[in-house]
Amino acid sequence: MSFKLSLALVSCAVCLNTQAASLCEIDHVEHADGGIRVVFNKDYHPNILGIKRSGSEKAEGFNAGAPLVLKEGDESGVNQGPHDFCTLRAEKKDGKLGILIKANNHIPGIAPSDRFEFVAPAK
Repeated sequence: MSFKLSLALVSCAVCLNTQAASLCEIDHVEHADGGIRVVFNKDYHPNILGIKRSGSEKAEGFNAGAPLVLKEGDESGVNQGPHDFCTLRAEKKDGKLGILIKANNHIPGIAPSDRFEFVAPAK
């Protein structure tokens, strides 16, 4: 494989990883005490609506500024405005625990957009 082709493939992989992690203002996810810690972009202050723990019917409250840690099956919602919402669910894909992100953007007058992305910890 030529050096230019190798460089192009590496650049493409870096772009895809950056794009995946920027969905819903998420910088990255990391392992945390039996679960996954969601780390948001530095200047973003998420409006986290609560956490629905796996096996529970009720959502528990969330303290602003606290780390968001989800264990397998847990789900949380992030309100990003009146027509922009994200659902984060900790689940396994290919044997790796990560966060399945569903981003809903339903602005009146524009076709609705729903995007899904799975983000696993880098290590």
